[in-house]
Formats: sequence, C-alpha cells, structure tokens
Amino acid sequence: EYRAEDHPSATTSGMTDNLLRLSFVNGPDDLTWSFLTITLFDEEQGTTYKCSPGGADCSVGEETADTVWGGSEVISIAEGGSTDICGAAGAGGDEGNSCEIKVSMQYKGKPIAGTSSVVAVA
Repeated sequence: EYRAEDHPSATTSGMTDNLLRLSFVNGPDDLTWSFLTITLFDEEQGTTYKCSPGGADCSVGEETADTVWGGSEVISIAEGGSTDICGAAGAGGDEGNSCEIKVSMQYKGKPIAGTSSVVAVA
C-alpha cells in the first residue's frame, strides 16, 4: 500500500516542478520499474500522464537511481520538462489554490492499493 502527498516545493508555471512524494505504508518487496506503471490524472484538465524514471511528461525521482523502487524508498513525481502538468498554485496562479491530481499504480498489470483520493498539489 502506498501513500501519495503534496511535495513540499511549490508549483510554478515551469515544466520541471516536483508534484508529489510517494512512499509505501506497507512495502513488502522492491518493485522493478519495467513492471510498474504510475499514472497521474489531472482532475481539472481531464488529462492522463504516464510516469517513469526520466519520463518526458512525468518523471520519477529516486533516492537511489536503480532498476527498482525499494520498499523503504521515498520517490518524487515531477513534471518531466515537456509538459506543465500543474501550473502555479495560490496567490493568483493559474491553478487556483491547488492542482488536483489522482495517482494510480499497477504492477504486472494488477492495481496496487494506496491513496485513491485526489491529492491537492500546491
């Protein structure tokens, strides 16, 4: 089971913002990246983004860059440099107070339990 939360850094109108932090509440094993699918769904835009290490639209950052997401490793989800998933939030930014993102994950085609509600990214 994983937990998704707002990344502590603020969003901007750029295309490389950190959006989320993901960690396991109960991380049984390391998950191999080639079998793992992380998808973001932008509630306001109705757009889906696939995330991977080094992804162009949505990139995964690891504490230790390797072939697996370790059970105790906290990863970050960021814009990959080609798409502004979440613009600036708060203080007159184009996202209002927050950008609303849903996260879903599958491993070898099977859903992984975790944060299923909208995460407000600011």
